[in-house]
Amino acid sequence: MSNIQSEIYEINKAFTQKYCYDHVYYLNFSKGHATLDLFAGFGRVSNYLANQGIDLEAVELLENYSRHIQLPSSKIHTCDVLEFTPKKTFNRIISGFNSFCLLTKDWEIKAFFTKLDSWLAKDGLVSLSYYHQDYWHTIEKFTFQYKGKIAFYRPRYDLSERKKGRGIWIDEFLVDGELVLIEYHTIYQRHRAIFE
Repeated sequence: MSNIQSEIYEINKAFTQKYCYDHVYYLNFSKGHATLDLFAGFGRVSNYLANQGIDLEAVELLENYSRHIQLPSSKIHTCDVLEFTPKKTFNRIISGFNSFCLLTKDWEIKAFFTKLDSWLAKDGLVSLSYYHQDYWHTIEKFTFQYKGKIAFYRPRYDLSERKKGRGIWIDEFLVDGELVLIEYHTIYQRHRAIFE
């Protein structure tokens, strides 16, 4: 990993770990159920749920992220969500803050929901977080600790291609006068049904 990639990774990890507003929701949703956490990242939700005794497995694409998930190695699946093939079904499936909408192509979205259906136990439930772009402007900037320093965070976005079903979320960080940008290409909810 290059120095720049490493710095982006470390900033993103420190920033992501600050979010805990949804932990209680996911705990109540998952309590007493075999749960699958998709797009698990650094384990922001997975680690909390595991520490609360939830029976949990996690899927994360990036090895640099998944190594921070505090589960037995047999319960951490480092792979593309669309290539994941579980050995069992789950009573609860979760995907935290805006993760699943990183699938931006129609075929990916259709494949994802088809797979969700096959991974879900009878009478199971799925909770997917989708923060619609029409409300992105409500996210506030804030500060957080990064390597003993104050880091400044400001969200930005580009909705110039919303008519094509795309949006770009931009995390902007200012640390010691250095500006770091991380872009996420996401779907933009269309008025027509995806499954036409």
